[in-house]
Amino acid sequence: MTTGTCTIHRAEIWTTSRSRAHQTNPEDSFECFAAGALIVDEQGIIADVGDFAILKAQYTGAKVVDHPDSVIIPGFVDSHLHFPQLDMIGSHGKGLLDWLDHYTFPEEEKFASSAHAQQVARRLCQELKANGVTTAVMYSSAHHGATDALFAEAAKSGLRAIIGKVAMDRHCPASMQQPLESQIAHNEELMAKWHRSTPLLHYAITPRFAPACSPALLRALGDLKAAHPDVYVQSHHAETPEEVALVGSLFPEQKDYLSVYEDFGLLGAKTLLGHGIYTTKKERDILAETKTKIIHCPTSNLFLGSGLMHFESLRHAGVTVALGSDIGAGTSLSPFRTMTAAYKVQALHQNPHIPLHPVELLRLATLDGADALGLGHETGSLTKGKSADFVVLKPHRNRLLSERFKRESDPLIRLFATIIHGDDRLVDSAYVRGKCL
Repeated sequence: MTTGTCTIHRAEIWTTSRSRAHQTNPEDSFECFAAGALIVDEQGIIADVGDFAILKAQYTGAKVVDHPDSVIIPGFVDSHLHFPQLDMIGSHGKGLLDWLDHYTFPEEEKFASSAHAQQVARRLCQELKANGVTTAVMYSSAHHGATDALFAEAAKSGLRAIIGKVAMDRHCPASMQQPLESQIAHNEELMAKWHRSTPLLHYAITPRFAPACSPALLRALGDLKAAHPDVYVQSHHAETPEEVALVGSLFPEQKDYLSVYEDFGLLGAKTLLGHGIYTTKKERDILAETKTKIIHCPTSNLFLGSGLMHFESLRHAGVTVALGSDIGAGTSLSPFRTMTAAYKVQALHQNPHIPLHPVELLRLATLDGADALGLGHETGSLTKGKSADFVVLKPHRNRLLSERFKRESDPLIRLFATIIHGDDRLVDSAYVRGKCL
């Protein structure tokens, strides 16, 4: 076979190949090629993956790109983060509701300036790429210009991105509240301009969370979703007991927190709800029934002291869970830090002590994220026919990890050590559709 238009990326390769629904053992969904080859065609699609010696003989004439002392993994998916909060990471000492009043809203008010928003958007996209994130789901601020600037920067960066302008009309500064008609008009304008303007960009209707939205606003956003079923919805759910209690006082006619979103038509297969720490069994059943996704944000939950999400109860109910950095309460854009925190949180919940398997952690940050977004057919694993979205890691850049790789050949031991030791220093390059970002 002569395939001179293909590119062969040569390195050790790790990927997941089967969904959790079909697995009996996490290791069954793991594929490793110690001397691997990732074949990418000229359209940026994965043509093949396997052993280098075998595939090199089949793809004669293909350009070979060597990545010595490297591991190739699928591009990371960050399913929940706040664009205006990049420079808030590491702010001290508040719980969720105080955090919003003391840090978040004052920071987000600055994004009334489109010039400020453009500068931060550029840095955020650079940071995402530097951390190996190839797909990101992002909350903008309440400002039309800031959201437009973030979309423009995401388009230039080459990232896959799902972005939404935050909708609020109460329990936030007056400067960030807008008339209902303006909020819906801005959503429609941004949606028309950016949603699927390229194959990599999508729009998300974004009520910040129920306490910040009046019933009239939630009803209008639900109507907008019904009129545009192709777009996403993103919000927050059951992050702290105080938040749950506040929702109960603001929406006394609803049965529980999730019912607020359900009754206004905001649940569904393209709805992503951050946190879900304090879900009830009934809520978990409704999440599964409506195919609504929960995004686990463990570094944020630990940092704010919000609580420990019970991953197993959601999984047992059939709810799809993915991972998000949730900056700026989240403490890092590095998916390695998020995976490590998820491991620690779930280790505290397991009885007996059976924490998340390293393959589950990798899948949560890649294929499960893509599946949660309905993009599992496009990205999330290194599989023939999918987009060539991948990251090249250099384990030797961490001294302890480098020594571990010298002593250990077992890929599962290597994988877990990489998760624990990893950060942005390991990321050598990131690719989307075969293009180096």
